[in-house]
Amino acid sequence: MTDISIIITTYNAQKTVKKALLSVLNYFYHDKIEVLVIDDFSTDKTTLIVEDIAKKYNNLRLIKLKKNCGSPSKPRNIGINNATGRYITFLDGDDEINVDNLINMVNHAKMNNLDCIKGYIKVIKGTEIFDMNRISCENKDCLEVVRNIISQQSTTADIIVKRDFLNINNIRFNGEYKVGEDTLFYADIFINNPNTEYFDSFFYYNHKRTEIENLSSTQIYHDKELNNHINVWKEVENKFRNINLSYFDLRLHIAVKNTINSIIFYSDGQISKKCFSKFSDFLNENINYLKDKLILHKRYEVVYESIIENNYEKFLQVSKKRLLIAGYDLKFIKPVLKYLDDDYNIQIDEWEGHDSHDEQKSNELLNWADFIFCEWLLGNSVWYSQRRMKHQKLIIRAHKFELTRDFGNQVNYKHVNKIIVVSYYYLELFVNKFKIPRQKMIVLNNYVESNIYSGTKKGDFKHNLAIVGYIPKWKGLLKGLKILKMLIEHDDKFKLHLIGKHYNEVDWIWNNPEERSYFQECENFIKENHLEDSVIVQGWMKRSNMFNNIGYVLSVSDIESFHLAPAEGLVDFTLAFLLDWDGVEYVYPHEIIFDNINNIKDMILSTYNDDFKYYQLLGAMRHYIITEFDIEKFVFQLKQTLKKIALS
Repeated sequence: MTDISIIITTYNAQKTVKKALLSVLNYFYHDKIEVLVIDDFSTDKTTLIVEDIAKKYNNLRLIKLKKNCGSPSKPRNIGINNATGRYITFLDGDDEINVDNLINMVNHAKMNNLDCIKGYIKVIKGTEIFDMNRISCENKDCLEVVRNIISQQSTTADIIVKRDFLNINNIRFNGEYKVGEDTLFYADIFINNPNTEYFDSFFYYNHKRTEIENLSSTQIYHDKELNNHINVWKEVENKFRNINLSYFDLRLHIAVKNTINSIIFYSDGQISKKCFSKFSDFLNENINYLKDKLILHKRYEVVYESIIENNYEKFLQVSKKRLLIAGYDLKFIKPVLKYLDDDYNIQIDEWEGHDSHDEQKSNELLNWADFIFCEWLLGNSVWYSQRRMKHQKLIIRAHKFELTRDFGNQVNYKHVNKIIVVSYYYLELFVNKFKIPRQKMIVLNNYVESNIYSGTKKGDFKHNLAIVGYIPKWKGLLKGLKILKMLIEHDDKFKLHLIGKHYNEVDWIWNNPEERSYFQECENFIKENHLEDSVIVQGWMKRSNMFNNIGYVLSVSDIESFHLAPAEGLVDFTLAFLLDWDGVEYVYPHEIIFDNINNIKDMILSTYNDDFKYYQLLGAMRHYIITEFDIEKFVFQLKQTLKKIALS
């Protein structure tokens, strides 16, 4: 007889199952360990991976179920029924085991004739590893051990239990429940008076994962999950009365707190009025167990109060996720907020400058928020990263500008969940400059509000070029003027429209000798080449009308991170051409990227004289921009990112 059977349940775990298995099998304890993989009808390559590994290890068996069960209960029961080891434990297909520690615990259980033994677990979250469920417990009395385990630990899969004990007492997982089945399993063990000890060690590594496409039952919280929990709590309370313990007294306050957290982050408003009323009735019936023990942050208190009051409308409002947008100059993120209204309560903390704000207001909003979204990696990100609370999630969206400032070196990245950048090129720059942990970085391209553009064109629009935003000097205005000069040599109808603030309207540019000298050079170039009537200074325009009489929008910058104007122009049926600034290939197709201004000039003349070529290229590029950068895609990706962060 082997010492222990490790029952591994899998479902679509092709990315993780090999690592889980090898964490068990790559040891010399083959005669002591049996590994049973119960696959819950995976539709990916999970079973092929397991079968391939099983060819090398005779202590590994695979049992494939013919239909999916929807929870680990039935697969675990099948594992128990097929196990041959003296003891049994469980492992999920995306977690790992420290076999040395496992064997030490099993040996201790054998030497002391224990029916079950429990330790703590190690949680792996990115590059961070920490203890969970570690407690102080003397093993003088089995009932006291049970009391400590229930009151101080969550019911995770890392229990080691004697197989004969399970069979004699007919203990199995209850397949009726999607959540809470572990709690019932523990209860059935403990009410049968096992010889039990807590062992101050771990053998189980739990990976905290954030894959939206494969959410666990603890990461979705709707009616079924809440109903399961209420019913499980009641059942366990009734079972524990047989051993003179009260689950409600030991654990209900923790269970309710965790449930409120799940409702806020994972329910998405999907708790029905009927289920809500059931929860309200349950809490009010057992409120004496909660009065002195349930200690909640203010954020959770308002949700709890709405449940106690049985006020469903208030509950829907206060349990809705709270999203705080914080930062200076929020023009890039504000258009997105209307798309998030259905899923989030939104507040804005608009800063007065890069590092100046109303601190009292920021503190009030900090205490209000679930998610904090800092637009710009500036003083706002520093301030919130130093104050973010444990239950909150912090996201920062960084732009090229921040690479020229030092705020990124002052951020507490331990308190940051994700940093969003607009391209892989800038991801590398931010990681290298500010030593940001790579796993915290995510690329989320900028967006175009394609629905605000009409595509209307006026007059002979193909004569007109535009540069949108032509300050400071690195925007390359002089290169744009040189393109205009070359075009006029072929046709004097060409004009260059300059859209945005004029350089003499911005103090820091006009007072900067280098900047001022550059723009004076531009003015001299206009005069020397008699371009005064061909350069149209338009100031800022309404974006929806910006390209109505424009045929070409130019990006002649020395450097950009994304440069939105070409994308906006393409959406509004305006052909865009870009110089090859660093990272442009990560954003735009190569067909409209050029090495020098002469090539841009040639392409303008070529398409200007050939409508078919103009519209064929425009159609292909416009399709690319809408497919890749439309605001609805950005919103979908942002929502997915926030969901993943909620799981972390």
